[in-house]
Amino acid sequence: MVGLLMTLTLGALAIWGDFEASLFDISIRAESSLNSLRCPILITPREQGQVSAAFRNTGERPVNRPVRARISDGFITLIREENVQLPLQPGEQKRQHWVISPTDAVYSGRLILVRVSTLRQAPMPSQSNTCGVLVLNVSGVQGWALVSVWLSVGLAALFSGGWLWWRSGAMTAKQRPLVLAAGANALVVLAVLACGLTGQWLLGIVLLAVWVLLFVATFVQILQGN
Repeated sequence: MVGLLMTLTLGALAIWGDFEASLFDISIRAESSLNSLRCPILITPREQGQVSAAFRNTGERPVNRPVRARISDGFITLIREENVQLPLQPGEQKRQHWVISPTDAVYSGRLILVRVSTLRQAPMPSQSNTCGVLVLNVSGVQGWALVSVWLSVGLAALFSGGWLWWRSGAMTAKQRPLVLAAGANALVVLAVLACGLTGQWLLGIVLLAVWVLLFVATFVQILQGN
C-alpha cells in the first residue's frame, strides 16, 4: 500500500502539472507537437531548473529557425517570453535551453508553466508543446535527487510488498480474487506513473479514472468479505 500510494502520487502530480500547462497560452496553434521538449518533473525552492528542446533542419538550405519560449512569471496572467533565431545547416540539429526558477511558479508558487513553439519554415511544420514543472517545498535536496529517491522507494515498496504477500500464501482460493484485484491496481498505477514521467497526460487521466473504478471495486470486495 505504501508503494501504491507513493507511485500513484508521483504520477498524478506529474500528470496534473502537464495538464495545467496544456491550458497555458492556448492562443498558439501548431501543425505538429514538439516531441523533443524536455522538462524536469519538479524542482525545489532553492534551485534552478532547465527546460530544453531540439530542433532539426530537414530542408536543403541553411535556415535561422525562430524559436519562442513562453514561461509563467509568478502569476497566471504574466508571461516571460524569450525569442531566439537558431542557425541550422541542412540536416543539423541543435538543442536550445532555458532556465526556470521557483519565482516563475503560479498557483501560490506551486507550478511553473512552459510553452515552446516554432514557426513553419517549409518543409518544416510549425511545432509547439507544453510542460508543467512542480515546485516542492523541500529544503536541502535537488529536484532530480528527490524524484529518484521517491521513485526508488515507491517501486521497492510496491514490488517487495507484493512479493512478501505472495510468499505468505495469500494466493488461496478464498483470497485469489482480492490478490488479483490488488495486482490489477498495481499495474494501472505503474501505467499512470509511466504516463506522468513521459508527459502523456491525456492517457494518464484516462488511466487514473480506470484506477478509481478498480479501487472502488476492490474496496467493495473487501466489505463483502469476498
